[in-house]
Amino acid sequence: MKIAVVSSTIYPSRRSWIYGSESQPWLLAETLGKLGHEIYFYGASGSEKSPFFKKFRYIHSHLGQVVYENDAMVWDYYSDEINDTDIVLDFSATGIISERVWLNGHKKFIHSRNGTDFSAPRLDLGNRNMVVLSKLAQGLAREQGINTEVIPYGIDQDFYALNDNVSDRGYFLYISRPHPNKGIFQFIEIAKRLRNIEFKVAFSTPNEEHWKYANQVLSMLPENVEYVDENDDVNGHKKVDLYQYAKAIVIPLQSNYIEAFGLVFAEAMSCGTPFITNNYSIDRTQWEHAVFTYGNTEEYVRAIQNFKPADPKVVRQWVLDHYTKEIFADSYLKLSEKVINGYRW
Repeated sequence: MKIAVVSSTIYPSRRSWIYGSESQPWLLAETLGKLGHEIYFYGASGSEKSPFFKKFRYIHSHLGQVVYENDAMVWDYYSDEINDTDIVLDFSATGIISERVWLNGHKKFIHSRNGTDFSAPRLDLGNRNMVVLSKLAQGLAREQGINTEVIPYGIDQDFYALNDNVSDRGYFLYISRPHPNKGIFQFIEIAKRLRNIEFKVAFSTPNEEHWKYANQVLSMLPENVEYVDENDDVNGHKKVDLYQYAKAIVIPLQSNYIEAFGLVFAEAMSCGTPFITNNYSIDRTQWEHAVFTYGNTEEYVRAIQNFKPADPKVVRQWVLDHYTKEIFADSYLKLSEKVINGYRW
C-alpha cells in the first residue's frame, strides 16, 4: 500500500519527543514502512529520518501556535505526491490536508485528532473520517454531532524498556508540560505536604508559554523536589531513565482539562511504572495498575503515603497487550483498507 503520513508542521516528529503526540505520526509511519508499505512522510524541519520511508519531506516550521498557512504548505508543495497515494493519514494540526484531499476528489483519507478539539478539519460535508484516542474523546465528539473511530496511540516498547527492579525506584515523578491544566502547581503543593518523600519534576520549555510557567515553578520548588531539565534530552534517554527509576508518575490533571489518551502514562507503564491521577480527566476503561483519586490535594497525599509498588512486569504487560506500535499500525491498516473500499463516517 502507498501511504502518505502527514505530521504537524509546528513541532518536529521524533521518536523521543517529550510531549508525546508529535512522536506518533513518525512512529506509525516507520512501523508501516517496516511492514513493507511505501511510506511518504511529511513533517516539520527537525523531524527524525527513517530508512523505512520511501519519501521524506521537511516543511519549515516554528515552535509555537498552530498556523494554517504552514500546514497548507504541505499541500501546496506536494499535492501531486499526496494524490498519488492509496490513502492519506493526516495528523496535521489544522486538518487542512484532509480538507484539501476531500475537496480535490481523493476521498481516501483518515484524519487523526490528538486531543478533544474537533473543530478540524473544517468540513461541513460530513464524512470527516476522524479518528480519536479513546471512548471518552469519542463521546465528546458525539455530543457535537461528529462521528469518530477510536485508535489509541502506540508505544515503541523497545525504546521504553522495562526496569523490573522495584528497589531501584526512589521518587515520585511529574513529567509533562509545565502547565496549570496538567497540575504542575498542585504537584508542588502535594510535595510540600510530604517533605520526607523524594519527588522529581521534569519538563522542557520549547516556547514562551512553557517558560512563563516554568519560571514560576522553579521559584516555588521545596527542597524535596528535584528539577530535571529536559531541554537537552534530544534522544529521549533521560526521559526513559526518569520513568525507569520512579516509583510512580503523578500527573494531577485539573478538572477543566480532559486527557484524550495519556501517552506519558503508557510510556511510563512500558517501563514498568504505574501512575497516579484523578478519576475524571481520563478514560479509566483504558487503564489498569493505576491509582485514581478524586482530584483534591488531600487525596493525592493519601495515595502517595499508601502507595504499594506493583510488579513492574505486570504493569508493562498492560502496554504490551494494548498499546504497542504494532497494534497501533495494525489498527490503522485495518481502517485504511475499509476506507479504500469505500467506508466513510
